[in-house]
Formats: sequence, C-alpha cells, structure tokens
Amino acid sequence: MGKIICTGLGPGDPDLISVRSDRLIRAARHVAYFRKAGRPGQARRIVEGMLAADVTEYPMEYPVTTELPFGSAEYNRLLASFYDDWATRLAGLAAANDVVVLCEGDPLFYGSFMQPSNPAAAPRRGRDRARDQRHDRMLERDRHSHHLG
Repeated sequence: MGKIICTGLGPGDPDLISVRSDRLIRAARHVAYFRKAGRPGQARRIVEGMLAADVTEYPMEYPVTTELPFGSAEYNRLLASFYDDWATRLAGLAAANDVVVLCEGDPLFYGSFMQPSNPAAAPRRGRDRARDQRHDRMLERDRHSHHLG
C-alpha cells in the first residue's frame, strides 16, 4: 500500500525547495501536478530536471480557469467535481504506489492540495458560506498563480 505525499515547492525557485521535498521529488516514481489544459504547469516547470527518467506523470488539468465567470455556479460545480475526481483517483493510485503531488508554495495554506487532500472541504454550493468563501479565495489565488502555467 502506498501513500499520497504532498511536496511544497516554495516560492517558485528550485533552489528554494526544502531538502526533504527535493529528496522526495527525485525518488518519486509517480508524480501528479496541477496545470491548465495544454500547458506544462508551473509546478512541473519548477521540477524540470529533477524527476527520474522512468517517472509516471499525472497532470491534473483544471477543467476551467478563466473561461467562465469566477463566481458562477457552473464554475464552482466544475471545480468541485474536478477536486472530487482527483481525490478519488489519487487514492486509487496510492492503493499500490506512493504518489508525490507537486504543489506550488505551501500546499495546505490556500494551496491546490487543500481540496484533493480533504474533499469534504470542497464547496457544497452554498451550504457553508465561510467555507465557500475560503474556497473562492483559494481558487482565485490558483487562477492567478496558474495563468502562466
């Protein structure tokens, strides 16, 4: 049985990744990372040259970034479904292998890893206004940090 290991990539410079994250990334056989469809993704760019030659990559492509209004019900539905799907997929992959998830910055402080690591925190269409607002702030941060990736 494997596990899901989230590695924070710091502020974006490979020289500033923690020693522990560096070690995990270089040893990883399965790596997942967020990206906009058709783009390499900033997290993947940061670790360029660090991944093993035989690593299996799982790009987690956002279903929408700027194509829909940020506050729309459809935008929130698509993102909630995306996070739920990837939480399930990562758990399935981790049933047999360790999976390293690359996350820019601090993964659990308004980072992309908050949702797949805790699907219960995904927005539930207005049931918990404070949680939805935290999620919206996280998505807005992700939208800005991933617009280049």
